[in-house]
Amino acid sequence: QSIELDHEVNSYYPGRGEQGLADGRLGSQDFRDGSWQAVQESDMGATIELAEAVHIDSLSMQFYRYQDAWIFLPDSLRFQWSMDGQVWNGDWLLGEATFGEATFIPNDSQDVARVAVAVNAEAKWVRIEAVNPGLCPDWHDAASSATWMFLDELVVHTNHH
Repeated sequence: QSIELDHEVNSYYPGRGEQGLADGRLGSQDFRDGSWQAVQESDMGATIELAEAVHIDSLSMQFYRYQDAWIFLPDSLRFQWSMDGQVWNGDWLLGEATFGEATFIPNDSQDVARVAVAVNAEAKWVRIEAVNPGLCPDWHDAASSATWMFLDELVVHTNHH
């Protein structure tokens, strides 16, 4: 499989480089463990071309949240899949009703949010897009500073018969 990123890999948190989002290593509870890939202020996107078309049961992605360190969940998230890399299925999975305002509810925890979507389709390509939530909210010690997003491991769950 090969991965193409729509974002620049941050030099402080490269997450094992361009192929790191699907290297089989899940990020831990420590965002400095080397597995997490991060961007500040921008959106994140990745397209994976699988070695062959497979039946995909579901897709999942992990996000890190640690608001004290300016790390927030995305504003919205889209999973998509395709047989030819041109025509895409799937749409915005999580938008303002799900993350949106909830992204900025004060939270002292340092945790990992795993998001999954059922697919039940044949595909050779999968894509994820995560929209940055913007600036730290008014209640934050760093209000108006650019937020970070940390993500790791786009997992393709297949059904082997």
